[in-house]
Amino acid sequence: LMMDFEKRLIQVEDAEKPWTPLPGEIVVTGRLRRGQLILTQVSAAGLPLDAVIDTGTQISIGNLALRDKLMRHRRGRVEKGIVTGVTGTEVELEVAQIAELRLGSVILRNVPIAFADVPPFHVFDLADRPALLLGSDLLETFRRVSLDFRRRKARFQLRRCGPQAVSIGTIQTAVRTRLSTTGGKEICGR
Repeated sequence: LMMDFEKRLIQVEDAEKPWTPLPGEIVVTGRLRRGQLILTQVSAAGLPLDAVIDTGTQISIGNLALRDKLMRHRRGRVEKGIVTGVTGTEVELEVAQIAELRLGSVILRNVPIAFADVPPFHVFDLADRPALLLGSDLLETFRRVSLDFRRRKARFQLRRCGPQAVSIGTIQTAVRTRLSTTGGKEICGR
């Protein structure tokens, strides 16, 4: 499954075709659980966690186990926020700005994360350990995101690069998020 946020295109690609790396592409390894690709090379404020790409959610949501660990180690401050669901019902959520979120070699800085006990964490057996649903707020900061279920990989292609980092803004907040990479200058080749 390939989501091209620059061209606003989603397409299903042939998994049998050999993979050709794209310039500025970061590959993150995962595992399959109940048909879902769960990314394992992810951390928030230095805490390792599992992450699921959830294109159906507008905001990235951490589970309560992640919230509790972050707060126990004083790695964020939780504030209350209100969101309106598709039915028009308002729901109060806890929201924190995470200083650093790593996806493989990509580093996102000052990332807003909502926290809630939502069904996907239970479906994928992720309710009791730190986990995150990566929503469209973070996915849209990349040029492309590809999910290769056969090879158990997620590929993130950066939008634009400079010698130091890539600056991105999140969709849902006025907070500026800073994205950089530990992969060196070659990661930003275009």
